[in-house]
Amino acid sequence: MVKINLSIQPYENCPRFDKCQKNRCPLHPNYRKLKNDPTDPSQKNGRRKCVAKSIRKRIGLAFGLKNEGMTDREYSGAKKWAELPEDVKKQRIERLKGFSPLSRCISKGLSVSRKKTKQVQITQVKEINAPLTHPIKCNSNGDEVKK
Repeated sequence: MVKINLSIQPYENCPRFDKCQKNRCPLHPNYRKLKNDPTDPSQKNGRRKCVAKSIRKRIGLAFGLKNEGMTDREYSGAKKWAELPEDVKKQRIERLKGFSPLSRCISKGLSVSRKKTKQVQITQVKEINAPLTHPIKCNSNGDEVKK
C-alpha cells in the first residue's frame, strides 16, 4: 500500500516518481494545462505506462485533485460508468464475460486452475466426485482442441 504524505506534491507520492520521466502526469495539480513533448523518444503514440490507476486514484482523492489522479480518458469513462443504471452495468459485465476464452471453457463444464508458472491448465470434469482427466486445450471459441 502506498503511504501518502500530504506535505509534498501529489506526483511526488507516486511510487515511480524517481524513475518516471512523464511530461504530463495525471497526479500533477495542473494536469489539464500540461502538454506532451512530441520530441520525447520514449513517448509511444502519445501514451506511456504510468503507475496503476488504483494507486493514482487513491493519491488523487487524498489531495482532492479534479481528475482524481486519472487521465482524461479514464476519468470520462469512470464518470459515464457511474451514471449508468445498475441493471445496465450487470448486462454489460455479463456480455464481457462471454468474450473471455477462459469464461467460455468454464461455461462448458471445464475446470481452470493456475500453476506456479502462471500457465493455465484446463481440465475436464466428468462428475463431481470423479478425478480430473488429462489436461485439454481450448481454442478462442471455448471448444476443446483435439490432438
